[in-house]
Amino acid sequence: MIPDWLQTLLAGGGLVAITSVLVALIGKQGKKEEGKTATQQSLIDDLAERVDKQDAKIEGLTRNVEALRSDLHSEQTHSHRLRLRLHTFLDYLQRVTVWRAAQPPEHLAGVPDLPDVEDLAEILAYEPTYRARDEPQP
Repeated sequence: MIPDWLQTLLAGGGLVAITSVLVALIGKQGKKEEGKTATQQSLIDDLAERVDKQDAKIEGLTRNVEALRSDLHSEQTHSHRLRLRLHTFLDYLQRVTVWRAAQPPEHLAGVPDLPDVEDLAEILAYEPTYRARDEPQP
């Protein structure tokens, strides 16, 4: 038979061996989980960085669109003012033509008032920016 002290030693050694194997398995599993967690965190960080870049691009595009809208509005306003002034001037020319045709050449008194030609010249001198029609800059 095996002496008691040897049985106690073998039982204790067996418990230590089993505990060591369990600790090693748990440690190995923990390392796997830690690796997965690190990989997932890295992927999340990469996605967050991409989202930040896309947000910056969207903000830049939004600013460009607002600038283009402003430019388009100013060009449309200018075109509208020019169109109104040209209509006024054409109306004046028609009235002068009708008046002139009705008057004998020696009676040219009472010419209609001339519209604001200086304002028309100022509007025609305006050189619009054509940025509203250009491709947006990145």
